[in-house]
Amino acid sequence: MSESSSLSVRAVLSLAFAALAALVLLVALLCTRSLSAANDRYTDLVQHKGQLQALAANLAKEASARAIAVRNVVLVTQAGERDAEAAATRTAHAHVTELIAALQQTMSAMAGDADEAATLRQRVQAIIDVEKDYGPVAVRILTAAVAGQNEAAIAMMNRDCRPLLARLMTAASALQDGVQDATKADAAQAAQAFHRDLLLLVLACAVAVLGAAVLGWRIPLGLSRALGAEPAAL
Repeated sequence: MSESSSLSVRAVLSLAFAALAALVLLVALLCTRSLSAANDRYTDLVQHKGQLQALAANLAKEASARAIAVRNVVLVTQAGERDAEAAATRTAHAHVTELIAALQQTMSAMAGDADEAATLRQRVQAIIDVEKDYGPVAVRILTAAVAGQNEAAIAMMNRDCRPLLARLMTAASALQDGVQDATKADAAQAAQAFHRDLLLLVLACAVAVLGAAVLGWRIPLGLSRALGAEPAAL
């Protein structure tokens, strides 16, 4: 084996180990890519869709609590009880306001499929639009009831509060249904991505094993041929 006609043993070994390192790096990069994509899907599910689901449920709960409390302000006769129910109404109203803000923040941070996000954004906006009408109505009913204007408060409850509450419950339920549908779609996409990534990893590992086998065969063969060569060829 001469320097002019072929590579030295040192060069051959260097190239062989470089090829093995490249194959290992390829497998590592594929694993990293797969894990990163899986983490993104998990984050979107837990931090975004899961949070949307919880926020919608809590919003329905607090809106119902607000409606019950403001109704009790109208019905109770004792001053102490009226004050307690008024405080409960204000607390529930503050919680609803906080939940609306949290819905907007969570929705703005959501990534993933554009059509899916657009559908959920529309349902969040539907909740916001209803609450823009319902929130002031609840406050006006509370103000009238605390002032002793029970007839006006009852009229607003029947004319405005009950229909708006029903619309808010419907909008919150629609958001929860939308999140469930999106979660099912994400699960199907995750399964497809898993099988695709698994196939790529198996192919990459097969190439790495085949490459290692070829190099394991060629290196000893080259060394055995080079043993009788001049020292410079080694």
